[in-house]
Amino acid sequence: FDKHYVYAIAGLAREGDNPSNFDQVTLASYFAKFNYVFDNKYLLESTVRADGSSKFGPGKKWGTFPCVAIGWSVHNEEFLKHVTFIDNFKLRASYGLMGNNGNVDRYRYQSLIDGGNGVETTIGNPDITWETVKMVDIGADVRMFKNLGLTIDWFDKTTDNILLTPPLSLSSGVNSLPVNSGSVSNKGWELMLNYSKSLGKDIDFSTSVGYSYYTNKVLSLRGGPFISSNNIHQVGQPIDSYYLYKTDGLLKQNDLDNGSALLPGQKIGDIKYLDINQDGAIDKDDKVLSGNPNPQGTYFANLSFNFKRFSFETQLNGFTKSLAYYSGRYQSILNVTSNFDGGAPMTYQTDYWTPENPNARYPRLSPSPGNNALPSDYWLADAAFLRVKYMQLGYNFEPNFVKSLKLSSLRVFVNLQNGITLSKMKHFDPETRGSEANYPMMKVYTIGLNVKF
Repeated sequence: FDKHYVYAIAGLAREGDNPSNFDQVTLASYFAKFNYVFDNKYLLESTVRADGSSKFGPGKKWGTFPCVAIGWSVHNEEFLKHVTFIDNFKLRASYGLMGNNGNVDRYRYQSLIDGGNGVETTIGNPDITWETVKMVDIGADVRMFKNLGLTIDWFDKTTDNILLTPPLSLSSGVNSLPVNSGSVSNKGWELMLNYSKSLGKDIDFSTSVGYSYYTNKVLSLRGGPFISSNNIHQVGQPIDSYYLYKTDGLLKQNDLDNGSALLPGQKIGDIKYLDINQDGAIDKDDKVLSGNPNPQGTYFANLSFNFKRFSFETQLNGFTKSLAYYSGRYQSILNVTSNFDGGAPMTYQTDYWTPENPNARYPRLSPSPGNNALPSDYWLADAAFLRVKYMQLGYNFEPNFVKSLKLSSLRVFVNLQNGITLSKMKHFDPETRGSEANYPMMKVYTIGLNVKF
C-alpha cells in the first residue's frame, strides 16, 4: 500500500510426549503475528501467543504471552543520505513475555498414592503454573565502509513465578513438591564486530569477534533461602550461589597447639576449616556465601584467510570470569569405602600432604576422604579459559589438473579441534566445571580429502 507494508499470520500447534499409556504430556499453542513497515523506515512487530500445558492443574493450564518490537532504519532518513560511509544503521527495541513449563514433571499438580498399599507417596501442588520471562532488549545494527559491521545489545530479563523444587524436611516422609517460588533478574550486554576485505584477486580475509557479559540475582524467593550441599538460593545473590565452608590451607602443628576449632578425627595435613561464628565448633553455621557459579563473561573470535588456492580458518572462545568447583574423584584421591567415589590416583594427586611435603596441594591420604570432602572453598578454582576451538588449513588443486582427473573439484585439508586450551585449571577441562559427570572436550586431529565428480 504505497509506503505502507502490512503482514499478518496466525496459527496453532499441538505437541505430545507420551512415553506410555500412563505418562502423557500435551502442549497446545495458538499465536498471531502482525508486522507493519512505513516508508521502509519505521517498523512495528507484535505477537501474542497462548500456551496450554497438561503439566498444570485446572485453572492454571493456560498462559498468555504477548510481545512487541519497534525498529528505526535511520540510514533511510534524509539527514543521512549524504553520509556515504554508513551503509546500514538500525535502532531497535523490544519487550515481551515468554512462558516456560520445562522445570516441572508431569502430574505434579496432584498428589499420588502407591497403588499397592494406598500410601501417599507424592504431595501435589494444584497452584503451580507457568514460569514467565519478561525481557527488554535495546540494540543497534551498524554497517560502515561496506565491510565493517557492529551489533550491540543490552538486555534486562526477569523471570517471575520461577519453578523450583525446594527440599522438604526428612520427617515429612515424602518427596519434595514444585512451587512457583519467586523471581530472578538477569542483566547484561552483548557486542559483536565483523570485518571482511579483499586485497586484490589472490587474498581475502574475514573476521568476527564477540563479547557478552551478564549478572543475575534472586529478587524474591518464597520460603527461602533454599540450601543444598554446595549451593544456596538466597534473595540478593546470584542463583545457585556457592555455599561452602571457608578454609585456610592445611592444618599444621601450631594450629593444634593454638586450639583451632577441629572436626572429630582431624589431624595435621587435613583441611583447615575456619570457625566463622567463633563458637568453638565447626558446623553448618560456619558455611558462607562463596561465589557465583555462573560464567559471566564469554567471548569468541573467528578468522578466515584465503591466499590463492590455500585457505585457513580458526575459531577461539572462552570465559573471562568463571568459578568452578572440584567434586567427585577430583577431590577424593583415595576412597576404599565406596564403589563410586574412589578411583585410581592420578599423577597430579600424588602431591598430597606428608611430613616431608607440608605445602602439598592435597590433604593427607586416608582410607576415605572423610571431613576433607566437605563442601568448602578449598575446592574452588578459577575456570576462566581461552580455547582454540578449531583450526583448518586447506588447499584447492589447480583446475586444469582437476579436470585431467575427470573431477570437478579436489581439495585436501588438515583439521585440529580443541587443540590449545589456556587456563589455570591445568589438569582438567575448564568446561567440565570441575565435575567428572561432564565429559571433557577431546582433541581431534583430521586429515581429509574432498572430491567432487
